[in-house]
Amino acid sequence: MSGEVHINGIEGFWGKSSTNMHIYKGIRKKNWKYYLKGMEFRQNSPQDPNPFLV
Repeated sequence: MSGEVHINGIEGFWGKSSTNMHIYKGIRKKNWKYYLKGMEFRQNSPQDPNPFLV
């Protein structure tokens, strides 16, 4: 792992994740990990404003 990990980054991720979970209005317990993994992917992927432009 490169770089430093801060508590604020983890708290920010959980805050954003819980806000995004409210959109779905109920997630089954067995599917929760997939929603969380999707949010993790969006958090860690680069935020390109024009992803389809080369």
